[in-house]
Amino acid sequence: MLEMQNFTITIIGGLIAAAFGLYLYLSSSIRRLNLEVTSLKLMLEAETARRLIAEECQVEPAPVFEYRGEFTDTLIDSFSGLPNERSLHQFFVAEANRAKRHKYKLMVLSIEIKNLDLIGENYGYFACDQFLQEAAEALRSCLRAYDFLARCSANKFVAILPETANEDISGLVLRLRDSVERLIYRRFTKLTNEESVYIGSAEFGQDGEGLEELLFVAELAAQSCSDAIPVTGVVDIRDYQSSLHS
Repeated sequence: MLEMQNFTITIIGGLIAAAFGLYLYLSSSIRRLNLEVTSLKLMLEAETARRLIAEECQVEPAPVFEYRGEFTDTLIDSFSGLPNERSLHQFFVAEANRAKRHKYKLMVLSIEIKNLDLIGENYGYFACDQFLQEAAEALRSCLRAYDFLARCSANKFVAILPETANEDISGLVLRLRDSVERLIYRRFTKLTNEESVYIGSAEFGQDGEGLEELLFVAELAAQSCSDAIPVTGVVDIRDYQSSLHS
């Protein structure tokens, strides 16, 4: 009788575990599908902007940016559902041309999420993957409909903000950081005292005109902040450069 009870308990426990695993899988699939739909809409908007620029200038649409790195043929990062690095280069070319033509400001943000190894070691790498997907969705929700967000590596995201100046983004940076930190505080109590997000900015025209150059400036600004104090906002690269010579 006791063996039969133990066997029954084991079977029930296995069924519950299987049901919970299926629930997590379906939830993740639905979330990824929603992100992919949103990302496809963003890519269509970027392509429309690129063609409008060409029509205004009465020239053929600019060719797709030929990036020399390794990437798949798709424009969407299959893990997060966000545009990938290839999409980022295409969108930047279109927006940079439009910014030049209409003489408006354009900002590039480098967003790096830290401590993924600690999350994996303490909570498992499945939890780490799930957190990254939720973080991508949280970051996207902080941006305007015409802003652009791409995932460029495991823990790095890049945002392009049209018609935005450096002095306009301090509130946005706080929202971006808080959106990720809320996820960490809710799920990973062992990491609540760790710095979690480093964000740096670069202004098109002021800090450079190429995407690689702007990303270098933005990453340097983020790193200069992380080396000194916890992130409290965007570090302007001009302030950082001045501090080197003071």
